[in-house]
Amino acid sequence: MLSDRVKKSLNWLNDALPAAPPYPNDVVKMDSAENWLVRPYILPVMKKAIASNLESEHLSYQKSYGGNPALLEATSAMLNKFFSPHSPVKPEHIVAGAGAAAILDSLDFAICDLDDGLLIDAPMWEGFGLASNLRNDDRLIPVTRPSSYSSKEQATAHYSKAMESAPCRIRGIIVCNPQNPYGHIYPQYWMEAILQFCEAQDIQYISDEIYGMSTFGPLPSSSSRLSISEKSEPIFESPETKFTSVMSLNLEKLGVNPARVHCIYGISKDLGSSGLRLVSRYPIIFRLTFDCL
Repeated sequence: MLSDRVKKSLNWLNDALPAAPPYPNDVVKMDSAENWLVRPYILPVMKKAIASNLESEHLSYQKSYGGNPALLEATSAMLNKFFSPHSPVKPEHIVAGAGAAAILDSLDFAICDLDDGLLIDAPMWEGFGLASNLRNDDRLIPVTRPSSYSSKEQATAHYSKAMESAPCRIRGIIVCNPQNPYGHIYPQYWMEAILQFCEAQDIQYISDEIYGMSTFGPLPSSSSRLSISEKSEPIFESPETKFTSVMSLNLEKLGVNPARVHCIYGISKDLGSSGLRLVSRYPIIFRLTFDCL
């Protein structure tokens, strides 16, 4: 009655459910990040917006693929204001989905074939594995690297090694910036090096920026650096490191085709709400992602 893909997923589910009772008593759930602090401020705003602006047309099916036009227009305005893109993000660049897993699942489906893989820094949020493996049956290849590098060549060496030793074809790199679970911020020079590496290897660059506006400035002192050498620039959060969106980089100057760069953002973290957006400038993947939603 079930497809082979679903049967394979059920094996994982049968193992996971006993370890995750629905309503455990006296258990502090440490594996989920929810912004409760903002809720007292944002809830009245949302209630007022619904009471003042909800119309009968909002109860209808969406008018286009990828999201309601008004939603896409508002999202593009927000991204242009807060993420300082190098070129304006237009509504037609955006797909709205049901959540991070749904969008990443759809993007994975559009990029990867069966048993292909994506590189990602370890440790990682467990949801990345679900999005890649549960339906698409693709692989996530963890990349372990030092906390700092002294050159762009060193920054890409670990990804090159991971590609060479991977048991499957690698189709892209997932960069979670700020990083989950560490919360570290990747410096711009590192992002540029990885983007150029993706261009050279003809693979995709997927930037998950769902924590993009949940950063709180530099560390108070240089003693908090994670650099392993005085000559090495810290790869993670440091007094000099501020969050940089991949959308703000001049890809043409870097020699990187914008078609291979995709940015994921949602309001579930910064605004304590559910929902997610995918920004892609690759029309073919864009259309395929529409069909997957």
